[in-house]
Amino acid sequence: MNKTSLFKTIYRYSLAIVILIAIIALAKKSILTSLFFIPVLILTLPFLDKMVDEKIPFLSKSVARIGVALLFSVIAFSFIKDIDTTKSNNNTQGNNTQQYATYEKLLSYYQSQTSPALLRERDSFLILMKSNPAYIKLATEKSTDIQFIPILMSIGEICTSINSGTGNVEIPERIVTLCQKIVGGEELMRYFIGLEFRGGVPVEFAEITERFINAHHISGVKDNLIGDANGNSYRVPFDYNLALTNAIFNPDSKTALDELGKSYKSGVFEWKKSKENNGKFRYPQFVFKDNWVAYLKQNYPESKFIPNYDFAMSASELYSIYNANEVSADEKLKSKRIAVSGIVEEIGKDILDEPYVVLSGQGFLSDIQCYVSKEVASNLNKGNEITLIGICDGRALGTNVILKDCELE
Repeated sequence: MNKTSLFKTIYRYSLAIVILIAIIALAKKSILTSLFFIPVLILTLPFLDKMVDEKIPFLSKSVARIGVALLFSVIAFSFIKDIDTTKSNNNTQGNNTQQYATYEKLLSYYQSQTSPALLRERDSFLILMKSNPAYIKLATEKSTDIQFIPILMSIGEICTSINSGTGNVEIPERIVTLCQKIVGGEELMRYFIGLEFRGGVPVEFAEITERFINAHHISGVKDNLIGDANGNSYRVPFDYNLALTNAIFNPDSKTALDELGKSYKSGVFEWKKSKENNGKFRYPQFVFKDNWVAYLKQNYPESKFIPNYDFAMSASELYSIYNANEVSADEKLKSKRIAVSGIVEEIGKDILDEPYVVLSGQGFLSDIQCYVSKEVASNLNKGNEITLIGICDGRALGTNVILKDCELE
C-alpha cells in the first residue's frame, strides 16, 4: 500500500468514526436522520468496499459513491431542519395562542412523562404527517371543507378512548368509515393515535377545530340546511359533533363544557361504565360521569350540568344499605335526593293509580320502587338500563325502598 492509499484509508476510517458518532448523537433527536446516515457510513468504511461493489456495481466508481453519500447526507440534514422547524412552529403557537394555554400545559406535562425513545418517534411522526394530503389541506391550505370534520371528530374519540393500561383505542366505526372516504384521512387519524401515545395531539389542531366550528357550527344533523359566514346555505352531508374534540382543547372553557354537557345529555356521546375506570385514561373527566361531575364542581360550580342530587348509587347498593340497617339508612338517606341506576324490572301502577318503575335490587321483594310521571313510564321498557333521580321515602313494610317524584337523569 503506497502513502496515498494509506492516507485515503486513514482518512476514510476517521470520517467513518465521525459519522458513527453523529449517528449515535442524532438518534436522540430523530431516528429517521440516523437511518439516512447509515448508508453514508457503509459507503465510507474501506473494508465494505468489496461487498458494496458486488451488490451495487455502479457504486464501484468513486464519483458515484461520493454522489450517493452526499445525497443521503442532504436528505438526513433536511430532516434535522424539519424537526427544528416543527419545534419552532410549536413554540410560536404556544406564544401566540393563549387561548389554548391549558392544553399546552397538559401537552408539556404528558411529554415530560414520555420516554426519550417515544419522543424521538413523535418527532418522526410530526415530520411524516406534514406530507399527508389531508394534513396539507387542513394545516397548510387552511381548508374548511365540511368533508374533513370526521377527522377532527376522531381526535376527541382517540383522546378519550386511549387506555394506557391496556393500549386499547376505540373509535366509532361510523367515524372510521367517513375518514376512509377522505384522501389521507385514515392515515392522518392513525398519526393522531401515534401522537397521543407519544405526548399528545399537537396544539395546531385546536386552531383547526376552532376554524371549522366557526365555519360550520359545533354540530350538525344530516340533510339539515345550515349557513356559512358568507350567507351561503348548504345541506349537511352527515351527522357530526365537535363538542368532545373542542372540550379536549379547551378544558377550562365554560362554553366548551356546556356544549359537551348538552351532547352527553342528548345521547350523542355515552359515558363509559365506572367499573372500566382503571386510572389509565388521560381525560377521565370526559369519559366517566362521576369524574365529569367532580370536574364541573371544581372548575365550573355554576354549571347546569351538575346533577341535583345528594347521593348516587346503584339499585343494589341502595337496597343493601337499607337491608343492613334500616334505622341508620333512614337517618342518612330519607328525604334526600338520590340518583339510582339499575335495570327496569317492572313498569306499573299502584292502588292509587300512580305510575312507578321498579329497578332490580337483590331478589324477590328487594327492589327499588321509583314513582315517575306517566310520560316517563310510557317511554320505558323492561330491560332498559336507566338512572332515576328522586326523593328517598324509606322502606315500605320491610320490602322495597321507595323513591318519590323521580325523573330521568
